[in-house]
Amino acid sequence: MLSLSDCIPWMTVGLAESVAIVTLNLCTIVVFIRNRNLRKRSMYLVINLAVIAMLVVGVAVYDLVYLSGVDCNLWKWHSFEVWTVYFIIVLIRLFVFGSLINIAIIALERLHATFFPFRHLC
Repeated sequence: MLSLSDCIPWMTVGLAESVAIVTLNLCTIVVFIRNRNLRKRSMYLVINLAVIAMLVVGVAVYDLVYLSGVDCNLWKWHSFEVWTVYFIIVLIRLFVFGSLINIAIIALERLHATFFPFRHLC
């Protein structure tokens, strides 16, 4: 359990970081939408990476605020069953973990395409 004076600054920093990530990914998506030259088949995974990163941060914000509130005793759990709370926590963590694996695989594919463009075409 964290004290309330420890929770609020960390939640504020996490929310500010999340807003910055969502804003920058949204700017990236807008650039890809507006510029027709960038909408090539080879760039689909980069666009997908920006969309997925934005959605993962959206879930991570929920995770940060909601579960930090649980750790800080901001939310009261008297109306929920214990298994329901653990199910929600495990579901959120699995979704974030799966999305991060997807982002890592797409990033590795883009890295391979950058350093070995001729091998990537085959």
